[in-house]
Amino acid sequence: MYEPNYSDPVSIIFLNVNPDQFNSIGLLSWNPISGSAAGEYKIYRQAKGEEPFWRLIDSTQATQDTDIITYPYCYDTLMRYKVEFSASGLSCTSWSTIDSVILSDQIGPGVDNDSSILMDTVSFDVFGNLYISWFPYQVNDIESYIIYRKDPSGLFPIDTVPGNQNYFMFNLFGFSTEPVSYRVAAKDTCHAPGPAGSPLFNIIYIEPLQWGYCDTAITLKWDPVEWLKPDSSFIYSIDTTTNPFNIDKIGQTDQLYFNYETGFEPDFTYCYYIRAKNYSTGKATQSYIQCFTVDRPDQPDTLNLKIASVDTSFNNRVNINVCIDTNAFDTKCRLLRKEDVDDPWVEIATRDVSTHVPGHDTLSFTDETADVGENAYYYKTIILDGCGHEARLDHNDDGAMDTNEVRTIYLQGTTDGQVNHLFWNRYSSTTSHVTKYRLIRKLDGMIDTVIPIDFTPDTLYDDPVYDLSAGSGRFSYLVEAVIEPVKMENPEMLSSFSNEIAIAQITRINMPNAFTPNNDNENDYFKPVNIFTDQQASFVFLIYNRWGQKIYESTNISDPGWDGTVSGESSPEGVYIYFIRYISSVGEIFEEKGTVTLLR
Repeated sequence: MYEPNYSDPVSIIFLNVNPDQFNSIGLLSWNPISGSAAGEYKIYRQAKGEEPFWRLIDSTQATQDTDIITYPYCYDTLMRYKVEFSASGLSCTSWSTIDSVILSDQIGPGVDNDSSILMDTVSFDVFGNLYISWFPYQVNDIESYIIYRKDPSGLFPIDTVPGNQNYFMFNLFGFSTEPVSYRVAAKDTCHAPGPAGSPLFNIIYIEPLQWGYCDTAITLKWDPVEWLKPDSSFIYSIDTTTNPFNIDKIGQTDQLYFNYETGFEPDFTYCYYIRAKNYSTGKATQSYIQCFTVDRPDQPDTLNLKIASVDTSFNNRVNINVCIDTNAFDTKCRLLRKEDVDDPWVEIATRDVSTHVPGHDTLSFTDETADVGENAYYYKTIILDGCGHEARLDHNDDGAMDTNEVRTIYLQGTTDGQVNHLFWNRYSSTTSHVTKYRLIRKLDGMIDTVIPIDFTPDTLYDDPVYDLSAGSGRFSYLVEAVIEPVKMENPEMLSSFSNEIAIAQITRINMPNAFTPNNDNENDYFKPVNIFTDQQASFVFLIYNRWGQKIYESTNISDPGWDGTVSGESSPEGVYIYFIRYISSVGEIFEEKGTVTLLR
């Protein structure tokens, strides 16, 4: 009996595409075309905007594949996929269904395979340059490398270099006061960062060198560099007259300190750095340079912060005067500031005592960073000896460091339209006291009056200004504290001023609805009753009769007003129309129309 020869059943290829967790990889899967067909599946992709072009992206004999999205698809893009099956000996091919998904390049280099950058070295040179290098990253599509710095405050990026560069160098001269480490991470062309980056490589950190007034030795202490696994460490020394030279060699050991004692010369600067090397790999690293100067200075014996005051000429800075010892050799004066009593002190200036005006024992500072319109400030000064160390001043022999602080005056104010309310903090000082306060009031920028303030626990004053309503309403105030130094036979009286504040009253004009020009000296003139109107500003006052004829005009707000006559003749009783235009104390333009009744 005849048996027919049937072919294997052939199925339609149904393609299914899903995104991965990052929406950056297309996960493709499909059913085989038949149970025994041996051939190749070719995967094609078409991106939105590239129609009708289909790009061959891969081929496989399996029934699944992945498509990692890279540049230029940096943002969400609709991707369409289809699969073609072909086999040798077949004259035709079979196509799958088309499926689509939205994908973008959000995976940084190395994320998909957990590969990390391999660091090579981190080291300083004798000029303070930090050199970081790493092995080229074996991943395509590298746009740049990000350099990270880790110190006690955290890990943060400090710079970026091109992707074809595998080193980074920058100058840290004067900036190595704490242990730091570095690492490198990559970023692709779509700006997607890679993994956390390479392992952290720390520098050899030498603890700051401590030199006392009479010390004859120093101790160097430094951190280990586990990433280098050094065979030995070297201590190098540099001074003002010689080149670097090897003064000692420490073999592989747990010892991370070195006591060094020699004949240090006064006024010389000595610097040290540590160099470690792994002889099996040839790698080496070098620390930052630490220096100190050998001085034997005389200790200063005078420091007194005399006064701190807002500069009344500029109202945007604080002037500080300090009484100093001008005989101490090579001393410096540091000025520190804080806003609140519990804040840490922050240094804002350092001056050489030698820069004082000859013949005077006062050193002047100007703090141009103070926001005098927002805060009062505490100031204190510290005098340094020739080694740069804080001098110990103990004039009262109590065994404690003398404190010398002041606090400036911060003036604030409000108004209710009739009274200006002023309030401020007290001026304080550890070396003087306030004898009285004076409130200085200005009108249109000129001093109008000086108001003595009773010395009470309260530092506030209510200034009624309704009797000054004929003015422009532009008031400004500042407070003066009269200071008397303590523990002085003939104290010099000083003044500390607050910030100057401006308070502008609102301009108002009231118009009567009738007047009686009968020469009885009561209500004989019709004029605006003005409150706080600028005398120098634009002003127009017009009156019309019932037929619209202008019968009176004035451009001077100080004029007595309309007396009820026109060309010397009395106007009849009745209703008249007025128009007024004026500018307020803050520059606003106002216009008003109305009627007034003339009564005889």
